[in-house]
Amino acid sequence: MPVGVQLTRKRELVRGAFGPYLALSEVEVGEVAGAVPVTGYRTRAKLVVSPGGAIGLYARGTHDVVDIPGCRVLSPLLSGVIAALRQKVQSVRLPLRGLDVREVRAGQAAGVLLTVIGLERDREQLVELARDCLQIEGVIGTAWSAQ
Repeated sequence: MPVGVQLTRKRELVRGAFGPYLALSEVEVGEVAGAVPVTGYRTRAKLVVSPGGAIGLYARGTHDVVDIPGCRVLSPLLSGVIAALRQKVQSVRLPLRGLDVREVRAGQAAGVLLTVIGLERDREQLVELARDCLQIEGVIGTAWSAQ
């Protein structure tokens, strides 16, 4: 969808959300500012992992994982870490349900904080995976989270 159409649609969604509230009926919803730059700007991603190792998002209205090997809006650092994770997950069966990757910056230095997500019963394997992921270039910290 063209960027202009996306921005208009977002504005209308906000207007629609205010509609049911009388106190908000007079609020003027201004033009929506687009992201600059339009690619490579997102510094966080919450992704799901299928039992087969696909990493991506759920297909609309389902729990089917759509593998997303490339995403134009993710920062290059996040994209690189996710690509390395994809190779690791697809080469070995892991009890992984999801990933939370976040780029952090301190001045000019940048790194990725990675949380691996799975079931409590798989704690030992997930902790081992989290430790192992510290070897991925760009990853500066890991954690695991139980669903």
